[in-house]
Amino acid sequence: MSAATRPTLAISVGCPSGVGPEVAVAGAARSPGARCVLAIRPENVVLGGGGDNVFAGRVAFASYLGDTLRYDVETEAGLVLKVDVRDSWHHRLLAVGEPLQLGFPASVVLTLPDE
Repeated sequence: MSAATRPTLAISVGCPSGVGPEVAVAGAARSPGARCVLAIRPENVVLGGGGDNVFAGRVAFASYLGDTLRYDVETEAGLVLKVDVRDSWHHRLLAVGEPLQLGFPASVVLTLPDE
């Protein structure tokens, strides 16, 4: 069964401020109530929202990594997501503290057991 055809589940995320947002995950094979770790590659997160998971946040840090611009974005719940912008020449540099939206599809979220 491909990621596109697996059912989408909602997982509540624990954050520094307590229980954070729910994240849509495609076909996670976890028992209800089981703890797990969510992994999302920075290149799969897009600025401006879009996808099954959309969050508001603020730029906490920005750095250049060769031809990639990486942002650390802190969501309102205190969760920090990394976002990679590949074509930094055609991207307006965002200032630390600038509000924004980011998003990613459920199909790019990997669930791992919390061991």
